[in-house]
Amino acid sequence: MPLSIDFHSLVFIIAAVQGIILSVFLFFRSDKNQVANQVLSLLVGLFSVNLLIRELTRNFHETLPHLIASSDPFLFLYGPFIFFYTKLIIREKRSFSKPDMFHLIPFLVCILLFLPFYIKSGEAKLDVISEALPGLFFYVWISACIHIAAYVFLAIGSINEYRYKIKQRFSSIGKLDFKWLQYILVVNLIIWLFDAFVITSHLLGIELEAFVKIDQFMGYILSGFIYFLGYRALVKHEHSIKQKTGSELQLIKSSGAKKYERSGLTLLKAEEYKKELLDYMENENPHLNPEITLSDLSEALSIPNNHLSQVINQKFDKNFFDFVNGYRIEEAKEWLSDSERSKETMLMIAFESGFKSKSTFNNAFKKHEGITPSQYKKEHSISPSSSRSGS
Repeated sequence: MPLSIDFHSLVFIIAAVQGIILSVFLFFRSDKNQVANQVLSLLVGLFSVNLLIRELTRNFHETLPHLIASSDPFLFLYGPFIFFYTKLIIREKRSFSKPDMFHLIPFLVCILLFLPFYIKSGEAKLDVISEALPGLFFYVWISACIHIAAYVFLAIGSINEYRYKIKQRFSSIGKLDFKWLQYILVVNLIIWLFDAFVITSHLLGIELEAFVKIDQFMGYILSGFIYFLGYRALVKHEHSIKQKTGSELQLIKSSGAKKYERSGLTLLKAEEYKKELLDYMENENPHLNPEITLSDLSEALSIPNNHLSQVINQKFDKNFFDFVNGYRIEEAKEWLSDSERSKETMLMIAFESGFKSKSTFNNAFKKHEGITPSQYKKEHSISPSSSRSGS
């Protein structure tokens, strides 16, 4: 029987093979956060192997019947790996422990459920799927989609919590924001929810020609996803967090919901710290340092970290990130309102105000003022003549 394969499947198979090679390279690559890289390599490997087996089964299931459903149990590893990778990259987890093994239970249960099918001969397997796909297959796939979606939601929740905490200690978050990770988690969630929708449609007897086209499109998304993950690991270096940043993250980790419980900060002392903080911000302009952190400010003022954080949160109703950026916005407004200084580029004004990038400057300015820096400049720019006439 001659073997034939369509163009789309050929593209997916090539992408899968390259993904497998990439995952092996990532696994043995030396990095400061090597555990995260290894989990990422396993995740890339899972996506790649699943894509490869899916396409081989679709095109050659009669020739390679033992590939049928061989990758299904591994669907229950996606969720844990995604969740662990997220925890590792935001430094809420540094290694694996024995309790983590419980996350493997659904994977092992799935193997046991499929064991009677796996031990059948190739011909018997073809007979099983020739009449109608067994309900077990559908229920396992639906369960896997729900399982993965649950872990993705947990991972997104971890990033949101991390982002909240990091804004308590950093004035510029930049690469520490990990928005790219949240984006790929959302894309991942869409892929699996779509799979669940298609599977449910099959169960209900709904067959649409559009599903085939969408399935091919999802295959390309999955292929692109594999390459994107590999690119982030090879070219970008979010994993290699600076030593100073690492110590700050450890402080974040130790500050939970009860961070001010038993802090010992009295109302009188809090007011004293507030005055010291305001005086220092007005006279020393620490906000012009784009790398300023809560620890830096704490050390300069000789105020304990947790007390300074408490003062900023409770007395100003802001986190450290918004507190410092408020001063930077005021600095930028002075530049934008001045007829001479406003001639500088927006990027220069952003740098001179303490921001690390133009995009961060624009986002922060719009959040505080409700308009963009350019709009503010048009509305508030003061000419030399008007300035003299008003004096």
